[in-house]
Parts: sequence; C-alpha cells; structure tokens
Amino acid sequence: MNGIGNLFAQPEFMKGDATQAVARLLDNLEPWLREAAPNEPLNVYIGSENPIGKTSGATLIISRFRSPYSDSSYIGVLGPTRQSYGKVMRLVRHAGAMLEEVL
Repeated sequence: MNGIGNLFAQPEFMKGDATQAVARLLDNLEPWLREAAPNEPLNVYIGSENPIGKTSGATLIISRFRSPYSDSSYIGVLGPTRQSYGKVMRLVRHAGAMLEEVL
C-alpha cells in the first residue's frame, strides 16, 4: 500500500471520523478480497456501494490479474469519491495488464 498520506490529505478525509472509516476499510481489505473475490476485469465500488467501507466515503477501483504466485492477485486504488474515474480506471487496468505480462 502506498499513498495513504495523500489520501488522508484530501478534503473528504480531514475529519477524524472519515479517516477512521478509511483505516477500518484498509484493515479489512485483504480478508474481504479473499471472501468476495471480485471476478470482473475491473470492479468499481463508489462510496456506500463499497461493500467493506460503506461509511468511509471512499471509492475502491480494483482489478484482478493472473499471477503464477496466486489465483487471487489484485491491484487497485482506494481514493475519494471525487476523482477522475476514467483516468484511474485506465491506470488500474494498465497496471494489471503489465503485471500479468512481467509475471
């Protein structure tokens, strides 16, 4: 995980409650991935649609990719609901494709 300081610097997360909600989301991300195993090439969960962080006000854009190390490999971005979705979705797709290629 990288960029948490940048995430918490966003206006949406300046209040302690929002920051704690995102921290809880991050704490539960790995177990949720094992349980839910999003199967779409790209999954986008916005704000309250986020199954593990309904109260966080955060968006999770996540992609599954093939890896020789795991059947459940993911790459994604957790960020505010106010973001450039098209750009972030392209970046997540591209990063997943590049990981498949190099692994």
